[in-house]
Amino acid sequence: MQVKQTCYSCSKIIAKRQRYCLHIELFAAPDMHIDKDDLLKDNKHEIRKIYEELKNADAKKLEEDVYVCYDLSLCKRCRDVFLQRIKCKEFI
Repeated sequence: MQVKQTCYSCSKIIAKRQRYCLHIELFAAPDMHIDKDDLLKDNKHEIRKIYEELKNADAKKLEEDVYVCYDLSLCKRCRDVFLQRIKCKEFI
């Protein structure tokens, strides 16, 4: 028995061979550079400061600040709308 797919955007049932898969990853840019001076520093104070700021933070919120991933199914119409918005730099 085949499960009927619905569009993430409009909730309509998607006909066979009409489904588009959208995979989105949003993550913090890994543009950290460590040089010789960084390795020679005593960073204990900075680590303690960060720890104190984050020790009571919501773990899920912290995770989402670094990485989120979505896998969505779209119908042809919603796929076309999404693609047009991306081309026009309309992300919201």
